[in-house]
Amino acid sequence: MRLTRRRFLLSSSAAAASAGLLSKLPAWAREPAKGTFTALRGNVGVFDAPRSGGTIGWFIGKDAVVVIDAKGPEFAQACIDGIAERTDRRIDAL
Repeated sequence: MRLTRRRFLLSSSAAAASAGLLSKLPAWAREPAKGTFTALRGNVGVFDAPRSGGTIGWFIGKDAVVVIDAKGPEFAQACIDGIAERTDRRIDAL
């Protein structure tokens, strides 16, 4: 099979387009998100995950647990797991 200019352009364009799609791994193939909990004042603080683009606020009280801004599934799950290590209460508000 002879490689024509047209065929070369089509195949290289398809390869370039798919390279951008394949560079982002699906959620199941990525490393789990890890972050740090920082207490700001008593039972109020922030959860910060590297390269997440922001923080998640949290409040753990005797009557309620509140999480502010879940960010996305992987960072939310890391935050929820960290909250579960700090209290037996379920999250009351998100």
